[in-house]
Amino acid sequence: MSRVIRGVLATASAAAIILGGGALERHEVLVGDIRTLDVRAGVVAERVAVERRTGVELASALAEQQARTARGAELLQARGPFLSAVAAFRTAFAGADGKVDASAHLARVTDAQAAVLGERERPGIVAAATETVTAASGEVESAIKSYDDERRRLAELAAAAAASRSRWADGGGCGGRSGAASIASSGGGGGGGGGGGGDALARAQSALAQVGGGHVPVRAYDGNCQGRYADACSYSSGYIAVAPAIARYGQGRLQWAMAHEFAHQVQFSEWGALQRSGTFASLFGGDMEALANCMAAAKGYGSCAGAQLEFARGVWGRNVPG
Repeated sequence: MSRVIRGVLATASAAAIILGGGALERHEVLVGDIRTLDVRAGVVAERVAVERRTGVELASALAEQQARTARGAELLQARGPFLSAVAAFRTAFAGADGKVDASAHLARVTDAQAAVLGERERPGIVAAATETVTAASGEVESAIKSYDDERRRLAELAAAAAASRSRWADGGGCGGRSGAASIASSGGGGGGGGGGGGDALARAQSALAQVGGGHVPVRAYDGNCQGRYADACSYSSGYIAVAPAIARYGQGRLQWAMAHEFAHQVQFSEWGALQRSGTFASLFGGDMEALANCMAAAKGYGSCAGAQLEFARGVWGRNVPG
């Protein structure tokens, strides 16, 4: 091979080596770029995944917060009626002062308040507490009404007793007369000894015997019982007077009237004990007429119950409770 050819070949080989080295360098750069992009892609993918997880967590947190807000709104709405119920109870409790014991009701309301103050999740607890407080208020108000009604009743009895004493007062009861105000005229007023007088006496005496007072004399009179008209009047001297109008009474009414007047006869015999009896004053306000009505009920005529009826039975037995 000529020296010229060998030179050309050497030059060509050197050029090929140089060119090959450049291609390799570009390949390595490209590979490096790809790897860099791959890493960046991984970072981006990780960020996307993180953002997705964060989005889910944020959505969950938001939903939970919205639920809490809704429950809070429900609690707030439920507390409105509760506060109104507590205010109503305060008014009722103040009204109970000096009248009825409402301490047990106050304890229930206090417990209900503690339950509401500590509740953060369940509106139903607040609603139940509201019902408890409302019920307590109603019970206290009912007890106050009963107390006021009883005081009013006793005041009315006391007033009636004062009127009764003014009718009865005659030497401390001795020789006094008791007109049965509840046995008023059946119509037509008095009229001393009309045509029905005999029938009135006979019927009255028979009815009196049926209620246990057959030993008490019955007399006819003109209906003037201590300055006012009454169909029947009981006298402390030991007899019962009847007006002719009694003859027109039905049998049931007549027996009640005689039981009432017979009761007055027993009252005369127990006058001192009745005046000293605190129970009589408490139950009947000292009203002899009210007691006579209850004593008649103890015989089966009229209406009376409870402690009043027991007291009336005691008087019938000549045993006046103190």
